This record gives sequence, C-alpha cells and structure tokens, in this order.
Amino acid sequence: MKKLLYMYKYTGKYWIYAVLCPIFMVAEAVVELQVPEKIGDLINYLQLGIIPDDTFKLLNFFKMNTDKEINVILMLGLIILAISLLSLICGILGGVFASFASSGFSMNLKNGLFEKVQSFSFSNIDKYSTSSLITRMTTDTNWIQMSFQMSIRMLFRSPALFVYAIIKAKRVSASLSLVYFIAIPVIVLGLVIIFLISHPLFEKGIKKLDNLNEVVEENIRGIRVVKSFTREKEEIKKFDDVNTSIYKTFKKAHDIVNLNGPVMNLAIYAVLIVIAFLTTKLVGTGTAQVGDISKMMTYSFQILSSLMMISMMFSFFIISKPSRDRVYEVLHEIPTIRNSENPVTELENGDIEFKNVFFKYSKNSEKYVLNNINLKVKSGETLGILGTTGSSKTTLISLIARLYDATEGEVMLSGVNVKDIDLTLLRDSVAVVLQKNILFSGTTVTGGKCIGVVIATGKDTVYGGLNLSESDRKHGFDVGANSIARVLIRFMLIMVPVVFITSGFMNNNWLSAFTFALSVAVGLTPELLPMVVNACLAKGSHSMGKKQTIVKNINAMQSFGSMDVLCVDKTGTLTGDEVLLEYYMDVLGNESQKTLDYAYLSSFYTTGVVN
Repeated sequence: MKKLLYMYKYTGKYWIYAVLCPIFMVAEAVVELQVPEKIGDLINYLQLGIIPDDTFKLLNFFKMNTDKEINVILMLGLIILAISLLSLICGILGGVFASFASSGFSMNLKNGLFEKVQSFSFSNIDKYSTSSLITRMTTDTNWIQMSFQMSIRMLFRSPALFVYAIIKAKRVSASLSLVYFIAIPVIVLGLVIIFLISHPLFEKGIKKLDNLNEVVEENIRGIRVVKSFTREKEEIKKFDDVNTSIYKTFKKAHDIVNLNGPVMNLAIYAVLIVIAFLTTKLVGTGTAQVGDISKMMTYSFQILSSLMMISMMFSFFIISKPSRDRVYEVLHEIPTIRNSENPVTELENGDIEFKNVFFKYSKNSEKYVLNNINLKVKSGETLGILGTTGSSKTTLISLIARLYDATEGEVMLSGVNVKDIDLTLLRDSVAVVLQKNILFSGTTVTGGKCIGVVIATGKDTVYGGLNLSESDRKHGFDVGANSIARVLIRFMLIMVPVVFITSGFMNNNWLSAFTFALSVAVGLTPELLPMVVNACLAKGSHSMGKKQTIVKNINAMQSFGSMDVLCVDKTGTLTGDEVLLEYYMDVLGNESQKTLDYAYLSSFYTTGVVN
C-alpha cells in the first residue's frame, strides 16, 4: 500500500479528476440502491394498496388524485426512471474522470521513470539491463495504470455499494442480514488463498518478459550477423522457447486468478437460495410482505456483486503488484554517480592523470578489470591505446568522462579529481565516442554552414541523368534472356515448316497439318522457356560452386546476373585482407585523381588505414 500511495503523487495536475471520480462512483452506488426499494414499494402498493410516504407527498405536491391507482403507478415509475437516469449520469461521469485521471497518471509516471533513467550511471543501467528498463516503462506501467483506474472507480464504489446495501437489507430484516456475515469470511479466505498462490507466478512471468525483450533486442542489433551465419532458425527457436515459457507461466497464474469467478458465483447463488427460502417462510407467517422479498433478493445480488467487483479489483492488484514493485524500485534507485556538495565549475586545461586506479564492474567480483593504472597525458598530446577485444580500453576511457567511478585510486582532469568536477562541465569538456554509435531520430546535423545556389534540378542534374540512362540500359540477365528468346524464335521458325510438311505428306490434309504445326509452336514455346532459364541458372550456380561459393536459392542467380557492380562491406573476408585498386573515377565515369585523393583521406582519417 505504501508503494501504491507513493505512486499516486504522479497524478500531478490530474488530481482533480482522481478526486471527482470516486465522488461520482459513490453517488452512483447510493442512487442505484434506491431503485430496488422503489420497485419493492410498487409491488407492495399493487398487492396491499400501501402508498409510500415520499410518493404520497409528491402526489399532493403535483396535485394528483391519490385515489387513482394509475397516478400512483405513474409517479412510482417516474421516480424509478429519474433515479436510474441520475445513476447513469453519475456512472458516465465517473468513467470519464477515471479515464482522464488514469491516462494522466500513466503519462506522468512514464515521464518520471524516463527522467530517473536519464540520471542513471552505467552502473545503474548494468544493474537492471536495458530490456528490463523497457519492460518497466511499458508493460509494467500499463498494468499500474489499469490498477489505478480500477482503484479510483471500484475501490470506492464497491465498498460503498456493499455497506449501503447491508444497511438497507438490515432495515428490511435484521435476522436475514446475518446470512451475509457468514458468506463474507468464506469469500475473503478464498481470495487470500488465490493471492498467495498466484502472486509468485506473476512475479516470475514479469521477469520473463525482460528475457523476451532481451532476445528481441539482441536479434535486431545483430541481424546482420544472424543473416551472415544463416542462424535464422536458431533465433526463431530461441524466441519461441522464451515466448512459450511466458505463455505457460501467465496461463497458470491466470487460471488460478480466474478461480475468483467460481468462488464468487458459488457464494452468490448459495446466499440467494438461503434468502429466498427464509423470506418465503416469513411471508407465509405474515411477518414480511411480498415486496420485501424483491428488496432482499436485489440487495443480496448487489452485496454479492459488489464483492465480485472487489475480487476483480483484487485480481488486478495481484497482477500489478510485481509491476508496482519493479517500478517503485527504479524510482527509488539512487544514481551511483552524482555531483559532490561543492563541485568544481572551471577547468584550467585538459591534462589527464590516472593515479593507482583499480576498477571492477561489480563489488562482488573477485578480479579487477583495471589493475593499478598510472598514466599521464598532457593537454594537446595524442595517446593511442592498443589492445585486443575485451582488454578494457573502453573501460579506461569511460573513467575519464565518469561514466563509471573508479573502484580505487583517482582519475584526475586538470589536476582535479573527476568526482569533484561538476557533471555538466565534465561531460561538456570530455567527449567520448563509444563503439555503439546511434543517430537519434529527429537529430539535426549542425556540423558546418554553407550557402548554395540551385542551378539544376531533376533530370538536368548529374545524378538525374545517370538514373535516366540507367533505366534505359539493360542488365546482363536481361541480355541473356533476350538472346534465349531469339534462339527459341529461330528454333520455331525451322521446326514449324518441318512439322507442317511432314504432317501434310503423311495425312494428305494440309489444313490440319498447318493447324497442328501452329499448335506445336504455340504450346511448346512456354514449356521450353522455363526449362532453358532454369538450365542457365543451374549452370550459373555450378560455376559459382567451382569458386567455393554456396548458392542456397537458385533464383538468386537471376538477381546476381542483373548486377554490374557489387559493393560489399566484408572486403577483408572476400579478398583476404588484400584490396586491389584497379581504377578510380568520378560520377561521370571519367578517371579522376581528385576522387582518389578524397578516398585516401577518407580511409586514413576514418579507419586509420593507409591504402
């Protein structure tokens, strides 16, 4: 409850809706319970002719004859209609306010989570993992939103309906109302047992959602590697295993929670049977009226239906409790990297110094990633750190920008410990380009300024002319297909006369022979064309196989045959780390020394490799 109340502060400016919703929901419950009372009064009037006092006053107020039965029935009907409409209006307004409040609450909660995550250091993010934080900001907050909406609607409406219905039932018959006090403990016991069994399963299922997000994230980030090594089936199986595990866990948990329904139905109908049996006896002895039976049955249904709504709300709280715990954990996480009390706001130079620096990612780790690092780099100097993958080069750089804090020792910048430097100043002064570079959507490039004059557009530009000529030029595969078509035409031009003459001499029916020859040409051409094309593709695949290239799909040869220039990224893999420069040209296809110079500069300053 403490965590739930803590999260309620995220209602923000939507608190007014969160307050108005319970007010209208309680008003709906109170007004709704007036309906069975008036229906009971109508039944008593029709059977015994007793006019209720409030109805009698209304008849006199509107100067209607109380002796006419139709006037009394009409007045009671109008009262029931007015009460129903008022209850409907309160319910609609309560639902609208609940939607506004829950949506605003969810928005503020997600904003709070996002702001909190932005303040996390790399150590905090490593503790939760990216996939877990994504789940907490999406699935978990959605469950919390639903439970919040249920709480401001049902948490007030159902208890109000329950208490007021018991009061009304006790006014009708105090002895019959004791039945409810027997059924309620049984229902509460059932709900507690369901909670104790299902809650651990929901916690387990929510954690498995983190694994699902992690599998998806890994697959998307490494999609090139997956396709390069044809690991699609293994990745699909991995995803299916995690997905199936989540399904089984949540199915088992929901099956247990769904026992609320049978338990509540059993209690409701058992109470209704007992109430019906006892009220029938009271009516037979004359201690109760027929209208009282209708009132008690309706009150019983309202009491038990309110208990059912409480059980549904209880189910939502069971499901959302692991989500609340996980979100609360993130909101109360203390960033490991924060400003000191009196941070340094000015730096004289960019001198960097490591003094006896030790570092390990986890306090529980036995080995240090960095051991007793001592180095000094003066401002303006360039230092290259070489090492194999996993040798902690990135870790060393991260300590300078204080993405991590050194476990032992000091990292100095301009003679000041980085822990004592204002974080904003430190991050503005030290630029770190990590291995995983990301360009965010909506990013505007402001690396330089330029003024240009548009002198040509569309087809008149160099690239427009290239695209135009490219569309008119036929590819290698098109040329091959056209040559095959010409061969088939020549073959048919020779075969048709031969068939025509042979059939004419044998059958002595030249019209039939001509028709037969024409049919052979028309029918055989579509059959030969795919066969010849497949033969060409098979021959191409065979030729590629001789060059130690595996062709998994024979139809891919068609696309390969349409290529005149093939650009690949894995040049080292294909050429054995030996790149041969055959020629260099500009966009017009002319040899250009300037193009070669630009390529050299790009290679030298981008990768550091001199080709």
